[in-house]
Amino acid sequence: MEPEAVCLEMEKMKSNDGSFMFSIDELLKSSQIRSFVSRLKTSFNTRTDSQVIVTKCDDSTPAFTNSSNDGTDADKDEAYKDDMALQEIIDQEKVAHALNDDVQTTTHISIDLKMPRDNIPKQSLKKLQQFFTKTLDTNNDGFVNWVDFEAAIETIIPKHDAEKNARLKILRKRLEQHFQKYFWDLCAVGDANNDGQIDLDEWLDVMNDVIGGLKEKNEFPEWYEGLHKALYRANEFMDERRVSKNEFADMLVLWDIDGDSSDKAYDFITENGKKPMDYNLFSEFMKKFFLNETPNHPLNLGLDK
Repeated sequence: MEPEAVCLEMEKMKSNDGSFMFSIDELLKSSQIRSFVSRLKTSFNTRTDSQVIVTKCDDSTPAFTNSSNDGTDADKDEAYKDDMALQEIIDQEKVAHALNDDVQTTTHISIDLKMPRDNIPKQSLKKLQQFFTKTLDTNNDGFVNWVDFEAAIETIIPKHDAEKNARLKILRKRLEQHFQKYFWDLCAVGDANNDGQIDLDEWLDVMNDVIGGLKEKNEFPEWYEGLHKALYRANEFMDERRVSKNEFADMLVLWDIDGDSSDKAYDFITENGKKPMDYNLFSEFMKKFFLNETPNHPLNLGLDK
């Protein structure tokens, strides 16, 4: 029997539960499905506790159900052998294999990879969704792409102002460069379907890892902190040792944060003005923003309401 191609396609899911749907247009043996699942987990950096559910779309009975924490040693050994045998002929998006006598029927199989966002509690989800919409998705189309950053640049330093002022022209150019690097880095780590933009689901997966890093090391990834530094530099605050409450509020207006929420956050993080608001304290504030799980807290910037 001649080898046939098996197409692997990721479909966008509307829910925000961390699930991805893949379709394989061929009926496979359960051992072969395990091999595909193994490769998918590696390709898409899923976690060891990812739940894998495989069902035939034309039959409500599961063809194969597995959790990475379950299964006998024999099953794992079989899956390993199958994976080794197929790894040279399996590609991430276009999968080809030689059909054998056990594969007689063509059907449609869906593989649902559940990728738990264990660092994002339910009470923080709305805050992060709002942060995505207000700070990144400036045109509210559900995606973050370079158009959103161009709009943000224009809001911070309008082009017509930069054309009349040499200092603003340089500042705008640097802001473009910083935002470009951040956007490219964000796509490199988060653009799972390689469409050149980031949707909410992809961003939440990125932030789950970022928050996990904060919990372990209390540090942002260097690429991610570029967004905060770019915002500070755009307001010419990078060398400021004490940013005032009004200046802080004006800066967060760019993130569509209302003045009352900015003032409460400023008072909390500076201990009512006792601590100077410099970049280090601002960075500390952003860490606390992502780590805080208390509802209606000043650190949430009103985004959880």
